[in-house]
Amino acid sequence: MPSKILYIEDSEEYSELAIKVLKRSDPACEVRLTDSLQEVEKLLKAEPFDLVLSDFSLIGFDARDVLKTCAALAPGTPLILLTGVLSDEVAVDLLKAGAADYILKDRVARLPAAVNAAIAEREKELALNAAIRGLAEGEARYRRLFESSSDLIFLVSTDGTILDSNPAFQTATGYRPRKTRPVTAVELVAEAARPDFLRAIKLAAALENTAMIETDFVSPQGKLILAEGSFLPREKDGELAYLQGVFHDITGRRSLEEQVKQARRMDAAGRLAGGIMHDFNNMICAIEGYAALALNSTKEGDPITDNLREIRKAAARAAALAKQLLAFSRGHPDTSARLTGSGPGADLKKI
Repeated sequence: MPSKILYIEDSEEYSELAIKVLKRSDPACEVRLTDSLQEVEKLLKAEPFDLVLSDFSLIGFDARDVLKTCAALAPGTPLILLTGVLSDEVAVDLLKAGAADYILKDRVARLPAAVNAAIAEREKELALNAAIRGLAEGEARYRRLFESSSDLIFLVSTDGTILDSNPAFQTATGYRPRKTRPVTAVELVAEAARPDFLRAIKLAAALENTAMIETDFVSPQGKLILAEGSFLPREKDGELAYLQGVFHDITGRRSLEEQVKQARRMDAAGRLAGGIMHDFNNMICAIEGYAALALNSTKEGDPITDNLREIRKAAARAAALAKQLLAFSRGHPDTSARLTGSGPGADLKKI
């Protein structure tokens, strides 16, 4: 990319020579020439330059004024002094003040190399600053995610000492950083789950396994928090720096899973009970039917008549109870009352 140079010089003859030397090295370079400090200010405000080239002593101002103007309007833009005579003391002061280099006019052949070096150094500085900003922005984004995540995130050393943690982890476990005694993550885990938890840390530290595990953290109130997650190794300069634990609270999900399982078991038990009661009801119908036939074939006053009537009553009560149980197994709401008191359940005492 062609360089753009602001050249401050009040000698027309020498400026022509210097521009010719620059063009010989880089024919596409653009050089803006001025001998006025006010014009310098105007140009720096209006457009960017890759480099400023200036004589030391000019009419009404010198290079020190140019340096101040550049620092105010174009900070970071390299400035090279191209002057006839300059003492070492003044040269050192100017370099300390921010000048990139200085070249004596009788050594103008050095100018292209000095310009290229100064511009290249500036580009490196800009790239480094951009990288630093990108890194800082990335760290800021990560920190925002870290702080706002609902997952339980914590950083631990290879021995399990907690180095950092997010608010979700601190709220769930009650962990707070301590200056006196470091806290190990295993202290916040239920005792029964500690062996597997420690094993997962050791495997991750050895870069052997980062598989998901389930563990029980203990809340400040003593409540167990079932969490699922893993430890991720984080390296720096090719060596393990720490482990990042990322766990998700699955207590609610596991509770719902257990409720679904219980509902399925109840449904299966209901279907089984329904089938049994259906067969039971068929047997009751057969008993009641044979008892009715036997009663019809007996004569009044026969001692067995009363027994047959009791059998029919018991069969009717059993049929009513079977009907209720069938309705209960099918989930009918009107069967929620207890089968006690004066209903069919109580009458079973007579059977």
